[in-house]
Amino acid sequence: MAELFERTVRTVNRADYTEEQTAAWAAGVSVPQWVPRFTESFTVICESDAEILGFGNLACDGTVDMLYVRADSVRCGIGTEILAALTAHARKCGLSRLQTFASLTAKPFFEKNGWQTVRSNTVVRRGVPLENFYMCRTLNKDVPAVNSTFDVS
Repeated sequence: MAELFERTVRTVNRADYTEEQTAAWAAGVSVPQWVPRFTESFTVICESDAEILGFGNLACDGTVDMLYVRADSVRCGIGTEILAALTAHARKCGLSRLQTFASLTAKPFFEKNGWQTVRSNTVVRRGVPLENFYMCRTLNKDVPAVNSTFDVS
């Protein structure tokens, strides 16, 4: 997952961020710090032939902490399926709202999936500022989650 994250940031996100920004962002991987982020959250991993194509996780407070798809699998529906699984889990847990900090690259994806931009935000990684967006989505409990083709049990 750390390798997929680093590659995705350096390739996919390179379209919207500078080399300096993507290098600072990608350098932020610390496996010891990542372990609790995933073990203390609901995590979905999409894989094919034992290779990870994408992953995402949902914290107990409704925060979509991470959602990354391998560069050669972007725009193939994997991110949508992962987000649908996270949303279904949030509904199952009784959450009424989801939130995330979306990159410039991910913002249109979240908007397409019913999320609203609340405000722009700047985060600093290794002394380099990166623009992102605080976004949220209210969950209508009367609307069922999108059926997922992935086994998320």
